[in-house]
Amino acid sequence: MRRVTAVFQSLPGVPVLALYRATNAEIKPSLDRDLSGGAGDVLVHLVKPGTMYGERLYQLDMRFERTFGAGRTRLAVNADIYNVLNASTVLAHNNAFGRGSPTGGPAVWLTPTEILPARFLKLGAQLRF
Repeated sequence: MRRVTAVFQSLPGVPVLALYRATNAEIKPSLDRDLSGGAGDVLVHLVKPGTMYGERLYQLDMRFERTFGAGRTRLAVNADIYNVLNASTVLAHNNAFGRGSPTGGPAVWLTPTEILPARFLKLGAQLRF
């Protein structure tokens, strides 16, 4: 017996946020006072949550299976191919928006921290007797 199966996923992209850590020194001129409760800084959403999303995820996984038989014994051999389209969609990214890295490097906002794993093959077999 030969069998081919496929799973196609189409999922919305990850939410895009821009979180800025504003210091008391930056906020004090507009408030004419210090932040309440002795807070040294406050986290500010520069992009309203739920309004921006990253690239949509499209993923295709397939399985090819062949069964061989002799009497009551059956051997099923299969090959699973994940991410057939070899997409490299961003699954997570940095939401911190700011002045760059502490070492003075470029800003890190929207730098990918996780992407869809590359296409790979898994082989398997099952013996029934």
